[in-house]
Amino acid sequence: MIFEKNKLLFLVILVLLFSSVNFVSAKEFSIVSSISGEELNGFVRIDSLGDYYVAEGEKLVLPDLSGLNTTYDLLLKSQHLDTFDYKSTLTHNSDSELVARPIGLLRLSVKDELDNLIIGADVSVNCPTEVYLLKTNSVGMLRAFLPTENCSISVFSKNRVSSFNANIQQGLITEKTVVLKSIPQNNYLLYSLIILFVIIIAFYLAFRKKEDVLNKKEEVIDKEEKKIDELEEDLKQEEFLAEKMREALKEKELLIIDSLIARSGKASLSEIRSATHIPRTSLLRTIDSLEQRNLLIKKSENKKVWVELAKNN
Repeated sequence: MIFEKNKLLFLVILVLLFSSVNFVSAKEFSIVSSISGEELNGFVRIDSLGDYYVAEGEKLVLPDLSGLNTTYDLLLKSQHLDTFDYKSTLTHNSDSELVARPIGLLRLSVKDELDNLIIGADVSVNCPTEVYLLKTNSVGMLRAFLPTENCSISVFSKNRVSSFNANIQQGLITEKTVVLKSIPQNNYLLYSLIILFVIIIAFYLAFRKKEDVLNKKEEVIDKEEKKIDELEEDLKQEEFLAEKMREALKEKELLIIDSLIARSGKASLSEIRSATHIPRTSLLRTIDSLEQRNLLIKKSENKKVWVELAKNN
């Protein structure tokens, strides 16, 4: 009896343990090139999530990310190159297909005139498709994966500044050491004014470009509104002519026209007679009159007389 009770208690504990386990579902991702659209494979590194390897023909398998609200950088090394050559982003609601763009690595050292590394120097990276505002780390260096483009880079620290261009190559490391030289106070003020002027010009050109786009949109809208006005005018003219035509029609003629309109412009003689209650002889005579004025067309089909509105009315 005691054994049976212990067995039952053991089963209850097992059920409670299994019900409390949180099974984590996995999700598969394919990584494709933004250039060729082909699937990529190789060594993958994801911030805070670890390292993975995606073999050819396989997919990247990750744990369920639905409870995470962070955006992760995904780096892929697909070739035998110096460093990672593709980059993508990953969020909790990313599609199963991750698009990765080609990248290269910029490794930058920033020093002063005495060859001392500068900590916390501001680094502005302007690429055609991306803009980054970065800082040198605690040893005066910067590592940044950038798109494979010709990027303009400016480095600032107090009254010291330097600029250069870097042509980033896919999967390669671009090494650069920048020496920031102090600018005399007068020159520094002039340089600051020049930078401010360049910024203002850039904002002005961006505003003009936006304004040009808005003007083009307004031109398109004006053309569409003009077309609508013309269509409305044509419609009013047609309604006016239709009204004048109705005024010129007799009562029986109007009844026949309205019965045809109600039947999408075509009806048999018997249907018109049933709808208008006009005697057959009078109906035929009225239809002939309308046909002579090119308002109706009368024809025989399958031993029945059909009447339809003329297409030009």
